[in-house]
Amino acid sequence: MVVNSVIRNAADPSRYVFHVVTDPMYLPTMQTPTSGAHVGLHSTTEYTFLNASYSPVIRQIETGKQELSLLHYLRFYLPENEDGLLWKPDTVLSAGLMTFYTTTRPLEKSWHVMGLGYNPSVSHEEIRKAVVLHFNGNMKPWLDVAMNQYKLLWTKYVDSDM
Repeated sequence: MVVNSVIRNAADPSRYVFHVVTDPMYLPTMQTPTSGAHVGLHSTTEYTFLNASYSPVIRQIETGKQELSLLHYLRFYLPENEDGLLWKPDTVLSAGLMTFYTTTRPLEKSWHVMGLGYNPSVSHEEIRKAVVLHFNGNMKPWLDVAMNQYKLLWTKYVDSDM
């Protein structure tokens, strides 16, 4: 949805590059034309550092004992990689760090509005000024329990022809 939103609202979509990593089960639904933007779509299975020897969550997924979203848990492993056991930081990040060295700037905090899946008091002004809307929480807009005041923010980018 973030990709669709950016492409639809961009003056020149060909200037945007996205690298999307998702669970393998979601890949087919994401393989749609992107109207000029460059989208690299990848499965979490392509990354060998994400394996069961390092993670009990991945072990549960691989044994089929629980249905879990790997990406949901990945954010918890990022801080745990300080010692480089999960993946080697010098091999994963060096190209990105070289590419963007001295050209990155911190984003204004108001550009990323979070809580649209649990916080009913996010103001329309905050949403209007935001660059990224984050539907984190249990009441995501694609669920029946979604908060109605935020649902249109999501549905206007859903391709109903799929």
